[in-house]
Amino acid sequence: MYKGERVVGIIAEFNPFHEGHRYLIRYAKEKYQAKYVVIAMSGDFVQRGEPGFFSKYERTEKALRNGVDLVLQMPVLFSTASAEDFAACGVAMLEKAGIVDLLLFGSESGRIEPLEEAAAFLLREERGAAARSAFSRALRMRLREGQSFPAAREAAAREVEPGLSLSLCANDVLGVEYLKAMKRQNVGFSAAVLRRNQKLRSAHSIREGISESCGADCVHRCYAEADMLSDMLSYRLLELERDGISCMDFSDVSEELARGLRKQLFMRKTFRERATLLKSKNVTYSRVSRALLHILLDIRKDMVQRAREEGYVSFHRVLGVSQDGRALLGALQLPVLSSPARWEREAEGAGELQLRTDLFASRIYGMIYNTFYNDYTEKLRVL
Repeated sequence: MYKGERVVGIIAEFNPFHEGHRYLIRYAKEKYQAKYVVIAMSGDFVQRGEPGFFSKYERTEKALRNGVDLVLQMPVLFSTASAEDFAACGVAMLEKAGIVDLLLFGSESGRIEPLEEAAAFLLREERGAAARSAFSRALRMRLREGQSFPAAREAAAREVEPGLSLSLCANDVLGVEYLKAMKRQNVGFSAAVLRRNQKLRSAHSIREGISESCGADCVHRCYAEADMLSDMLSYRLLELERDGISCMDFSDVSEELARGLRKQLFMRKTFRERATLLKSKNVTYSRVSRALLHILLDIRKDMVQRAREEGYVSFHRVLGVSQDGRALLGALQLPVLSSPARWEREAEGAGELQLRTDLFASRIYGMIYNTFYNDYTEKLRVL
């Protein structure tokens, strides 16, 4: 709530912004009478373990033109993390804004009750003697059988609680993680869902359409994609081998993945070819892609753990505001960063870690995007 006006928060990537996002924003303003819509948005890299299809500044401008009032950048430590960490960071950002009344998200089912049941079940497992629970035993057994984690978790849950389903589509998986994070963090806002309109094109479909229309021989691409990182990743892997640094130091890299990377070290492969070779029955492509990205961006397990322990986010990196949204800046409860150059001199502790990793990721992204931009010189978007 800000000066008696309702504020709705949305956690998003806008990768790219599409009609479904416009529908969600309009619903927030019409159904919930939101005066302001605040977005916690991925920056240069997204949860699939890839660069944002369009730059964060273009996505911010598109959002502002379609009813959003404030866009906050999610730290790259968590915008490229698992669904659990991605959701936890997004929830923490909205809670630490101090003005959000409601978290609104899309759902395939359009019903929040099954998601709340799944979240409550998983939280009970985590808080109890999880390692000795029937669910954990069943889960480990199915993983050993070679099932993927989602399939193994669903089978184990049905064995323990036959009426419960953890077989969820992508948005509902994130929805469960949002609800878990809200309980863990004891937030001061509630949650609501909007059923996805299946007639609207998905972000994946839009990305594919643009890529196909551009063609393999297109010189001036208007977007970024994972394979543009291929040479940098290959160099990085050789550098780590030379310096005797284990890939297992990096977030999401398991012993199995590290072994696989050693085998393909001297192969000339693209980013996506490496990820495809490394995926397995119980390690998804997205997990592998995130691991490769973390190696390239120097995102290490100890850095992620430290940021978790210190509350996920230490300042608000503001990418853009509407004319009305400018009033919200003074109400935000964390320090507001709109000038990285000044903050790089002043930031300390967790704030320094968040800023350093974000700026490095931004420089890498700038190397592959069609229009090079610099976080030091880019101005706050006000529309």
